Amino acid sequence: MAKTSPLLPTLPLLLALLPATAGLAADQSHASIYQAVHGHIEQRLDEIEAKPEIQINPLDRRLSLEQCDQPLQTFDPPSFRALGRTSVGVSCEGSKPWSLYVSAQVSVDLPVVVAARPLARNSLVQAADLKLKPVNSDKLYNNYLTRPADALGKRLRRNIKAGDVLNNGMLIVPKAVKYGSRVTLISRLAGLEVRMKGKAMGQGGIGERVAVKNLSSERTVEGIIRASGVVEVQ
Repeated sequence: MAKTSPLLPTLPLLLALLPATAGLAADQSHASIYQAVHGHIEQRLDEIEAKPEIQINPLDRRLSLEQCDQPLQTFDPPSFRALGRTSVGVSCEGSKPWSLYVSAQVSVDLPVVVAARPLARNSLVQAADLKLKPVNSDKLYNNYLTRPADALGKRLRRNIKAGDVLNNGMLIVPKAVKYGSRVTLISRLAGLEVRMKGKAMGQGGIGERVAVKNLSSERTVEGIIRASGVVEVQ
């Protein structure tokens, strides 16, 4: 009498499972999502010559997404920022769409303005006081300067050590127009320039807006301070 193999009863079950297994959709690899995020961030930083350092936070290993039958799309979430802690949206717009956000840490060495030597409080900043130096963006605070010209002619609010990064909060813009002072109003139209006498109704530095009373018409207008005692009305 022939013996029956103990494996034979399981064959019908295996054969029944094969079609179902073969029909399962492949998962979207996490690596392909990371690649899309990396490319998106690099594109946003395209104007920066230095190569950014991008660290993508891994997705949960248990996250399973169906393989997209279209190229992955990336987008900026409302909170997107190019440097520091950020996130990028990745979506599939294929037959079975899905979407998710991937967080990352981005840093880059940026040329910023630093003090070339120790500088005293209330001193007037000159070109010899400054230099450009590459500093990692993770160590920078808001309002740092990238052009020495933005600090020239301004006074320091406090003592600055050599190598310190300069920002707008350290600088005092000298008042080019003071409240109640007499100023020259300039108006330009079609190549013509008209100058009038005025009285400042506020104060500010070069490039700032200030209200001025036209002493001829007694009207109060607003203009931009172009130089000490000079306001241009646009």
